Amino acid sequence: MKPFVIQLLESRGLKISEDTYEEKEELWNFIHEQNEHFNKEDVEESPIALKSVAGGDHVE
Repeated sequence: MKPFVIQLLESRGLKISEDTYEEKEELWNFIHEQNEHFNKEDVEESPIALKSVAGGDHVE
């Protein structure tokens, strides 16, 4: 059976080589592990924030 992340990527039209299944699965697990440590309350109280603005990649 294919790892979940591979099924997800292929369902979105991406072709994934079987040689990279393990690498992709490790990256997926790492991202989820890091996400568990992320706490929204910490962000709300943080003095620094990142904000993504569509089309806002220019400098004025």
